[in-house]
Amino acid sequence: MFMVSLDGLRYAKYARSMPSPLNDAVAAEVRAEVARQALTQQQLADRLGEGQWWVSRRLTGDVAWEIADLMRVAEALGVQVTQFIPAAVAS
Repeated sequence: MFMVSLDGLRYAKYARSMPSPLNDAVAAEVRAEVARQALTQQQLADRLGEGQWWVSRRLTGDVAWEIADLMRVAEALGVQVTQFIPAAVAS
C-alpha cells in the first residue's frame, strides 16, 4: 500500500501484489469455501466489517493474503484457517 495525495487529502492506493503461486492457491481455497457456503463477496465483506472491494482484491489475487486476514476469514466462515493452506504446503 502507498499513499497518494489529491486535493490535499490522502488516499490509500493498493499496488498489485507480485504474482505468487502460494497466494493464488490460497485465494482459490478461500473462493472455493465462499462458493460452498453460497455467499456473495458482499456477504463475506459484511461478516468481516470490510468493503466488497477489500474481499474482491484478495479473492482475485490483486492483494496478497495476510495471516491475520486469513484468520478473520476462517472465523467468519466457521472453518479452520488451515483449510486455506494448499495440501502441498501444509504437509
